[in-house]
Amino acid sequence: MAAIHDSVLRPEEIARLTPAQGIARGLPRSAFNDEAFFRLECERLFPRQWVFVGHAHDIPATGDVMPVTVAGIPVILVRARNGEVNAFHNTCRHRGRKLVDEFCRNRQLLVCPYHRWAYGLDGALRATPHFGGYQKSSAPGFDRNAFGLKPVRAVQWHDWLLVNLDGQAASFEEQVTPIVQRVADWDFRAEGYDLANLRHVGTIEFGEVRGNWKIVVENFIEPYHVPCVHSDSCAGQPLEAHFAISDGRVVGSAARIKGSKAAVSLEEQRAAAARKQLDSSALYLVLFPNFALGFYGDSVISILTVPLAADRTRERFDLYVWDYVDPTPETVEGWMDLNRRINAEDIGMIEAMQEGLASPVMDEGALISPHWEHCIQQFEKMVAEGVL
Repeated sequence: MAAIHDSVLRPEEIARLTPAQGIARGLPRSAFNDEAFFRLECERLFPRQWVFVGHAHDIPATGDVMPVTVAGIPVILVRARNGEVNAFHNTCRHRGRKLVDEFCRNRQLLVCPYHRWAYGLDGALRATPHFGGYQKSSAPGFDRNAFGLKPVRAVQWHDWLLVNLDGQAASFEEQVTPIVQRVADWDFRAEGYDLANLRHVGTIEFGEVRGNWKIVVENFIEPYHVPCVHSDSCAGQPLEAHFAISDGRVVGSAARIKGSKAAVSLEEQRAAAARKQLDSSALYLVLFPNFALGFYGDSVISILTVPLAADRTRERFDLYVWDYVDPTPETVEGWMDLNRRINAEDIGMIEAMQEGLASPVMDEGALISPHWEHCIQQFEKMVAEGVL
């Protein structure tokens, strides 16, 4: 297996991403299958970014608590009494035991199972039973106020929750601006659309995918594979209708179908699902590294990509409709079935690509189409910058 030289990419490996002339090459295979590189991403890349970790609808009520993992770090998301979502390191300040093991509801306190230290929903340390001796909760020199849960910078943007571990990333509002602008310019049927008016209608859990997280994201953003991998399921989206998008920290692609509205209705999508084909215009956007949204007019999907190891990623789709849409259960299920089918085709390719990247043939990286895959080039440049 290729090694990580001095724990970073070599200058020539980075230079191949932006050659003075000729075809760009992607990151070396070690970036996709070496655990040392994945650890480097966990140490340097993910903590500096706004990482997509969950959904507001999963913790709707005060006292709802959801543990997540970000770059190998345990974190908890807590719906506080003021209605906001707080994020903390999921670590008791006493001995370091993980505080919350699984999702729970209606908690008034967060109690460590090891020695019953308890914290409020605001992270404040509320109880330290017997810490100074039997029935003595304090001890000389111990300041309870100094040992609350360590907060993690977090943001709720509509239904989506993101965290920034090091607290130093540029404001989320600044980084998400290209998505806001591109969605505003898209041809939605409803006037005055607002992302805040999306209604969640379904979740598809794909579980663990046997592939690197970057392969999963890159598959979502590049359009070059569509007529090959989805020749039936996306027969209505010919390659010539697609184009790639590179817009700062936002990358993606889109398809505008000739003679068709960009904003195909959910009923039209249902008819497409009945034909087992996606044949509408679409907009696919990713805020680096893993916040992915797909727009299809009356409906939207978000894709949660959770890196687990160099060769394993957890993937989840969530489906939404605009508030002016009142779909039938059959319509929603048809749309979900089509998404399951399309992504199953993608997963097959992702897992085969992961296996192929074991070959030393890929030491110098993949070839990048300057027309269809400049979004991947931009994405991998951000990866390279993130691990330096």
